[in-house]
Amino acid sequence: MRTHPLALSIVILAGCSFEGGSSSPDAGSEPEVAPRATWHQDVAPILAEHCVSCHYEGGIGPFSLENYETSSSLAPVLLAAIESGEMPPWSAISSDDCEPRHSWQNDPRLSAEEIATLGLWIEDGTAEGDIATATPIPERAEYDLEGKNAQVAPPAAFTPSGTRDQLICLVIDPEIDQLSWLTGLQFNPGNLETDHHAVLSVVPAEGIATMNELAGPDGVWDCAGGVAVPGSYPLGVWVPGQAPTETPNESAIPIGADTMMVLQMHYHPTGNDHAPDLTTIDLRLESQPPKRMFFFSVVGNAFEAPNLLPGPNDVGGTEFRVPAGIQGHIERMEFALDFDDGPRLPVTAMFPHMHYVGTDMKVTIERATPPEGEPSEECLVNMPSWDFDWQQTYFYDAEYGELPTIGTGDTIKIECGYDNSLENPGVTRMLQDEGLANPIDVLLGEETTDEMCLIIMGVMVDLPAGP
Repeated sequence: MRTHPLALSIVILAGCSFEGGSSSPDAGSEPEVAPRATWHQDVAPILAEHCVSCHYEGGIGPFSLENYETSSSLAPVLLAAIESGEMPPWSAISSDDCEPRHSWQNDPRLSAEEIATLGLWIEDGTAEGDIATATPIPERAEYDLEGKNAQVAPPAAFTPSGTRDQLICLVIDPEIDQLSWLTGLQFNPGNLETDHHAVLSVVPAEGIATMNELAGPDGVWDCAGGVAVPGSYPLGVWVPGQAPTETPNESAIPIGADTMMVLQMHYHPTGNDHAPDLTTIDLRLESQPPKRMFFFSVVGNAFEAPNLLPGPNDVGGTEFRVPAGIQGHIERMEFALDFDDGPRLPVTAMFPHMHYVGTDMKVTIERATPPEGEPSEECLVNMPSWDFDWQQTYFYDAEYGELPTIGTGDTIKIECGYDNSLENPGVTRMLQDEGLANPIDVLLGEETTDEMCLIIMGVMVDLPAGP
């Protein structure tokens, strides 16, 4: 995780003063005009809704926004981070050339009206207001998965260390002895000082040997490039402040008997000493099949034609190559879908993925025979400002019958942008992690110095009715 831009501003603002509240005017002066926005009446509720899930005492945010003193002292920088889109972290943003039909669930971004209120508060001197008439603020959400009936965890804690971010995979035996159906999961991070994000995946029987080889006797390995276990598929992703994940529309994810799991943890140790982390995951498992099966389908990462289209910097034929020092590089891929004449599948979630050199991604679908009510071509997700540190699954905010669908004959188009220059902070970070001074050519692959261009789609399929 990069150093928080607000944290960098604390020193700058330490000597600044933003007067709040009211004061008696000097004799003969004009009557004081009441502030248009105050902390207790207007601002505290906004920050509580959009920011405090991370920025609370002991949370992963570098400071708390629960109190007037800190919030008022940081007010201008706070507003700048919000207006720029840096905070709250959210990368699925519409643009003129790529606007999904539906909005997203749990979108933390502030409305234009809320941003305007923060601006008025700052313009009028960050007034504190009257606590006696404060707008009620609900307690910070303590997320808890309803109906949880199982918990999994690595067999031992892991202690993050060093100055570089660490992506560590830890083997988990879920001890599931029959086919089960997952309808919800909740991550319980063991150390919010270091835990940046996490991904839990299932490893079926055909991948267990590879997993064991990677993990060794301790069940732990460095997996900066990805889990890289054949047949593995994700159950869920966690980022700070995220509510439990629940499968939508009477659907569930199958977990076979005697499978294993891998927990990938992204740690941000910052060179300090930290307590060991033992992240646990609560599960809600059902024994009866659901109405629909939910699963993740991975599309992307084409190494060659015809799925990989010719690029502007190819050498000796179509290839995935981002030359050292180049900006504005684009790689495009197309994938024709073939479900063996199966039914069209509703798409309920999108999880884009690139590495440090990536800057933007756009995913569209071109339908060969669009069903009634759906366009022949539409944008599924748009990420004009890719951020490796804030990856997450984006769920459409739509009813089952309104979701976009995919089917045989359709084409998924993925366009990924890259900046492989020192002006990209991600490149600087990658080079520092690898002990390099200058950019290098970046190819498609699993390693930190490689890149990716893929989308993981959450789709559903109806299960046959029981007898």
